[in-house]
Amino acid sequence: MTPDPGAEPERRSRGLDALDLLDTPAEERFDRFTRLALVLFDVPIASITLVDGERTFFKSLTRIPQVPEPPATDDFSLACVESGELLVVPDAREDPTYAGAPTVTGAPRVRFWAGQPVHDANGTAIGTLALADRRLRPWEGRDAQLLRELARWVDTELQTEGEAQRASAVQEALLPPPLVLDGYDAAAVCLPTSVVAGDFYDHAGFGDTGHLLALADVMGKGTGAAILTATVRASLRAEATAYAQGRVGRHEAGADLGTVVSAVNALLVSDLAASDAFVTGFVGWLDPASGDLRWVDAGHGLAMVCRSDGTVEPLRGGDLPLGITSDWTWTESRVSLAPGDWFVLTSDGLLDLLGGTFEQVDEIARLALASADPAALVQQVRALADTDPARDDVTVLAIRRTRSL
Repeated sequence: MTPDPGAEPERRSRGLDALDLLDTPAEERFDRFTRLALVLFDVPIASITLVDGERTFFKSLTRIPQVPEPPATDDFSLACVESGELLVVPDAREDPTYAGAPTVTGAPRVRFWAGQPVHDANGTAIGTLALADRRLRPWEGRDAQLLRELARWVDTELQTEGEAQRASAVQEALLPPPLVLDGYDAAAVCLPTSVVAGDFYDHAGFGDTGHLLALADVMGKGTGAAILTATVRASLRAEATAYAQGRVGRHEAGADLGTVVSAVNALLVSDLAASDAFVTGFVGWLDPASGDLRWVDAGHGLAMVCRSDGTVEPLRGGDLPLGITSDWTWTESRVSLAPGDWFVLTSDGLLDLLGGTFEQVDEIARLALASADPAALVQQVRALADTDPARDDVTVLAIRRTRSL
């Protein structure tokens, strides 16, 4: 079957829409390639140009200071993308196709031009990595090979980093809105060590039934852990909703929070085993009116109540993480928050920032009690992460009871 030539512009437009790069500011991740091209090829202009229909857009344009910026129209890149192959124009002034191009007749007065198409994840040419010079210059086979190789690096950046940025946006959108509870101050943060996190926090209100508070940490980092994180979150939300509505799936009526966590494990254990992963976590169920908090610790060990008098109660159970076995039943415990008390839940990434051992749990409590409110605690955590980049994802959920209802 003969390819439909009219389909290629549509594929190109869809690819550019998916990348969401048109009309966006310059980014270092692309500028580094054009800076490198200036040095490798000894040219005054290098660009990464995106082509959408007849329109061209410089995503990265690097030039030596003496060279003026060219107009937005780039006839060379349009032709290169439409051909799908390396395009070299040795002398544009003498070339009947390009002699009248705005960049040839006006600034920056291009004579030599060479470009290699760059591609989206589907292999569609969506733009060029291009070189331009105002003088004639030799062009050899090794130059063509080097430009193709550099363009492949741009392809990788477009495809992998673009996907990662979209994954990060999706994961951020899945985080719950700010927690607002009458009689309480609250704040939370999730700081990935890479583009996406293997941690998550969650909360959800269920009317008079109570309020879900949760944090989980999937073993590992990066995209694989992030995929499992979304699965854990969805399973927990489903079981928590069933619990709040008085139905807990196939479990008996009157089940407690331990039954909910056991049900989540039943949903996940085969997938986690197949992924050679497990999940530590903490699930709490708060009655805001009374301050009673029922909780289950699944091998996490990083939740605590910091009392207004300075005493600290670690909330650590003896239960396993999720995904270890299907033959385990998780148990519920209880604690109560009085006015002035804090509930603080973190991932082990915060321990890494503070020294890397469980001895730093006391330091977390000191940070909380010295903070004006949970928002101030979260701000301190952000500052720590900025000055000492974490080796692991850092997640914190903090609540302080301010008054009786």
